[in-house]
Amino acid sequence: MNALARWVPRLVIATALAHFAWGLAQPHAWGAIARDGFLRSVVDPGAEDHYLREFSVWWMVAGVALLAMGTLARHILRTTGRLPAQLGWYLLVVGVPLCLIYFPVTGGWAVLAIGILALVAARRTAATPPALPTPSATGRPPVLPPARWAVWAAWAAPLGVLPSSVWRVAVGFADGHAPSEIVYMTALSCVTVGTAFLTVGLVRHWGETFPRWVPRAAGRPVPARAVTRIARIGALLVILITLYGVLNNIFGFVERAPVLIAQDREYEQPEAWVNYLYLPAAAWGFLVLAVAGDYARRTAGRERRPAAEGRFTGT
Repeated sequence: MNALARWVPRLVIATALAHFAWGLAQPHAWGAIARDGFLRSVVDPGAEDHYLREFSVWWMVAGVALLAMGTLARHILRTTGRLPAQLGWYLLVVGVPLCLIYFPVTGGWAVLAIGILALVAARRTAATPPALPTPSATGRPPVLPPARWAVWAAWAAPLGVLPSSVWRVAVGFADGHAPSEIVYMTALSCVTVGTAFLTVGLVRHWGETFPRWVPRAAGRPVPARAVTRIARIGALLVILITLYGVLNNIFGFVERAPVLIAQDREYEQPEAWVNYLYLPAAAWGFLVLAVAGDYARRTAGRERRPAAEGRFTGT
C-alpha cells in the first residue's frame, strides 16, 4: 500500500482533532448551551450570545464532517487498497474558499494541502490492483468477521459516554473552575472516551493483529485470550461501578463523593436533566461484555496450534 495514501486519512483525522481543540481554546458558548439543557438552546436570535452559540455548534459540525471524511477514507483504503479521489476534491472545495476569504491567516491552507496530497495519492493507488485476501501462512484458523450487532454495540460504547464527557468539559471551561480542575475534568473525559473506544478494537482488524507502528509486534496476532479476559474483567468492573452509582443515588449510601483535587470554592449541584446525559453510559459495561463474547467466539482456535503441528508419528 502506498505510504502517502496511508498518511492522507491520518492527516485529515489529525486536522479534525486540531479543529476541535482550537474550538475549545477559543471563546465559545458550550457552557451556556449546557446550562440551557441543549434542547432549543440556539433558536432565539434575540439572545445576546446567539451568534456565539451558532458559531460553537457549526464549528463542532465542521469538525465532525472532517473526522467522518478521514475515517471513511481510511476504511475504504483498507478495504480496497485505493484512496478515493473524491476526498481530495472535497477538501479542495473546502480549502480554496477558506484561503480566499480569510487570506492570509487561516487553517484552510492545511485543508488545501491535504486535498492536493489526497489527489496525488488517489492517482498513485488507482493503478494498484485491489488487495485480495490470502490464506493464513501460519496454518491457524482464520478469524471470522464480527456479527453486525456486535459492530453496532462496539460503537455504541464510546458514543454512550460522549454526552456526559462533553458536558463535563463544557462545564469546566464555563463555570469559572481553576486551571487544575479544568485539566482534571478534561483528562477524565478524554480517558473515559478513549477507554470506551477500545471496545471498537474487538470488531476491528487492529484488535486481531498488532498495527505496524507497534514495535517488535507489528503484524503479529493479538493474544485473543488475554484480550477477552481483560475486556470481561473491565466490563464487570464498569457494571459494578454503575450499579453502585444507581443504588447510591436511590438509597444514599454516601452523601458526598471523595474530593480528588483541591477546589477553590463550592459549586452548585448539576440540574436534574444532567442525569440523562449519563444515562447512555450505564450500558457501557454490558456492551463490552456482549462484544467480548462475540470476539471470543470469532477468535476461538486462533491461538491453537494446527492439528498436525508438533504431532509425533512414531513407527
